[in-house]
Amino acid sequence: MSMAPRKEAATASSSPSPSAAPQPIANAAHGNGVALDGDGHGSVVVSAPAHSAYDALNSAELYLNRELTWLAFNERVLAEAEDDTNPLLERVKFLAIGCATIDEFFMKRIGGLKHQVVAGVHELTPDGRTPQQQIAECYERLREIEARQRKQQQQLQYQAGPAQAEAPKPVRAGAKVGRNDPCPCGSGKKYKKCHGINA
Repeated sequence: MSMAPRKEAATASSSPSPSAAPQPIANAAHGNGVALDGDGHGSVVVSAPAHSAYDALNSAELYLNRELTWLAFNERVLAEAEDDTNPLLERVKFLAIGCATIDEFFMKRIGGLKHQVVAGVHELTPDGRTPQQQIAECYERLREIEARQRKQQQQLQYQAGPAQAEAPKPVRAGAKVGRNDPCPCGSGKKYKKCHGINA
């Protein structure tokens, strides 16, 4: 008995017909899909999203520059020095703190950026800036801060001026010694020849 017809029939029945090809059904909500075969069985097909979370976290807009945030801190300190509601000496202290931190900024941060420029470093920071770009932006902000500091220093000196003029003068404890009077030290010499020689 020949088995060839049965084998051919099995082959013919197992081969998918064009109408039985898997039909994808899109899932618009998640960007995935389901492929159905001729018998109605399906398999989930997951497609990668257009923008992954990794790419989103690499966006430079999400990050702050550490050099510019240092200068932003100095601007907040300077705003305290400019606040008329603060006591005068407190405002002077805030101005001194701002000037000291600007000096440290130049020594530490600007100096480090210039070393990177000389070394030929062109790697971008997480916020998308090169060392040279950071230096340029820092200088622009520093010019504004230093102009405000100079203006505030002049205002504080003007406000402290009348207070210094009204300060009590020292009062002499005893009578004034004349140049030709005997020296109070008891030497018998005139005051101008003794302790008053340089007076």
